[in-house]
Amino acid sequence: MSDAGAASQEEQERALLEGFGAVVRRLDLIEVGGPQAASFLDGQLSQEIAAVSPGSSAWSFVLQPQGKVVALVRMTVVSPERIILDMDAGFGQLVQDRLERFRLRVKAELSHRQVPAVSLRGPLVPAVESGDGSQVDSLWPALPGKDLLDTDEVPADAVPCTREAWEAARITAGLPVNGAELTERTIPAESGLVPMAASLTKGCYVGQELVARIDSRGHVNRHLRRLSIDGEVPPAGAELRTADKAVGNITSATFSAVAGHPVALGYLRREVEAGVALSVRWDGSEAKAVWEPDD
Repeated sequence: MSDAGAASQEEQERALLEGFGAVVRRLDLIEVGGPQAASFLDGQLSQEIAAVSPGSSAWSFVLQPQGKVVALVRMTVVSPERIILDMDAGFGQLVQDRLERFRLRVKAELSHRQVPAVSLRGPLVPAVESGDGSQVDSLWPALPGKDLLDTDEVPADAVPCTREAWEAARITAGLPVNGAELTERTIPAESGLVPMAASLTKGCYVGQELVARIDSRGHVNRHLRRLSIDGEVPPAGAELRTADKAVGNITSATFSAVAGHPVALGYLRREVEAGVALSVRWDGSEAKAVWEPDD
């Protein structure tokens, strides 16, 4: 974004984590409208539409038929005949193409556009005030907030923040994003979002079989973890190792001025325990890392 005022990166991160910070972004929106909008999406999304009250939002996965991730979306039910899906910019067309593939003889229409959005984070952010889809709950598990859609006007009492501060806050909050933690190779259970983004009781939807099978009698071999880094900021894809073997990879990393060191998200094999010393290796460089679980 443009000028973030005189606030330092540490002040911006603290505003996002502890106060009232704002970042201008772009999001892709898909609006699904028509008398069969809800029933159509119930067969396409991992989330149960009926479990989300009008004016409210919830996470959902859009999955491949084989059960791997197309994208994570935020679903806002304005009414059973008008449902808005928003997601990271650059993924709207992919999601629309996937939904259109199964929209056969259905009284529901899809429209896609990209809009500016003001993302507000922190415990001092006012509650969502509108149920028409113009304001939506951030749904971040560890950090309250909301997004103002189709605007780039930052509230006067918010601290404007850069994308660097935003990334540090996102990683600190442990939220995966499309294209980094969530790709076409990701199994939903690896992300840790299944309890928030998938119904295990609603019945059939595209990709359900893998989600249900893992929940009922299986496990995944890796899990998304939040990591503290001692050293330089590693690039995405950097290898995570114990003393004797490779155990995962970094997906996102940045310097956190609040922490005073780089922070990262990455996938680790399930047998790696919290507190185990790890090394991060890339292009002849190396740093130290440790997975510190949430309290």
